[in-house]
Amino acid sequence: ESAGTVGRTIPSFTSTLLGNRRGIWVYLPPTYRENDRARFPVVYFHDGQNVFDTKTSYAGEWCADETMMALASEGYEAILVGLPNAGKRRPIEYSPYPFQVGSEQVAGQGEGADGAWGDDPPAVEKLPAGGTPEPPGRDG
Repeated sequence: ESAGTVGRTIPSFTSTLLGNRRGIWVYLPPTYRENDRARFPVVYFHDGQNVFDTKTSYAGEWCADETMMALASEGYEAILVGLPNAGKRRPIEYSPYPFQVGSEQVAGQGEGADGAWGDDPPAVEKLPAGGTPEPPGRDG
């Protein structure tokens, strides 16, 4: 993928906690390809289909890529990762608690905000220049 753009660069991320697979969108900062020793903070987003594109969003685009492009002009850069939710199974994968859906009791599979990522943050950390010593940010 080219820097300063969003692409579905990890087409088949497997959530070890949820036991399912889905594609992940990744935004690479403008200077990503300029210095192979540079490290960038990584910010993970839940509801990733809303993060970068109106066409894939169910609730309006969050404009994270446009925001990062503006911040890059001020010297702030990061890799952004959007993990789309599982559609109708969204509440199940994000909730750590059992809950009622109509007359059915549903067991939540998630572990709060980190549930969908499970214990295996995506291979983004393995991308050249991905990850820094600071803990990753999570949003969504």
